[in-house]
Amino acid sequence: MLCPLRHVASVLCLLLLPLSAQAETNGAQYRDWTLACRATAINQTECVLTQILVDAANNTFIAEIGVSLQSSDQGPVAVLVLRVPVGVLLLRRPSTLVDRDAQDKAITLDWQSCDATYCAATAILTVEQTKRFKKGRAALMGYQRLGPSEPTVFQVSLLGITAGMDVLAKALDDDT
Repeated sequence: MLCPLRHVASVLCLLLLPLSAQAETNGAQYRDWTLACRATAINQTECVLTQILVDAANNTFIAEIGVSLQSSDQGPVAVLVLRVPVGVLLLRRPSTLVDRDAQDKAITLDWQSCDATYCAATAILTVEQTKRFKKGRAALMGYQRLGPSEPTVFQVSLLGITAGMDVLAKALDDDT
């Protein structure tokens, strides 16, 4: 059953899938992706693959990207979550492009919520978009900050996302 998107608040506490506690270890590394899990009830854990990007020049947070799987009538559905610092132009939706492929259509995310520190945007990926993420090496992502500035554009490694999503899919199968 899909979570209502209106409840999206952060990449680590929503749009996550129930995982068997024995399925994987919190903090497991899949190349450039980390499995982040938290207990939500007795014998129920929610997990998401995450990647945190920091500007090495000044050690500032750029974004956190999360990918989770949810069950649906058509099978597992991937959800992409982007969490960025507050101060974004909410009228401009963030987007991503896998492997900068000219044939590839940008995936647009929708802003869901902001708190005092972060804003979160999500996209429910189609089967085709999920395949592109799994086959890709990198995704170009971006969002627009408030005020007269260039868009914030950054590269997200997709190395390890297939292995991580396979673990999430197996856990989803085990729970259904």
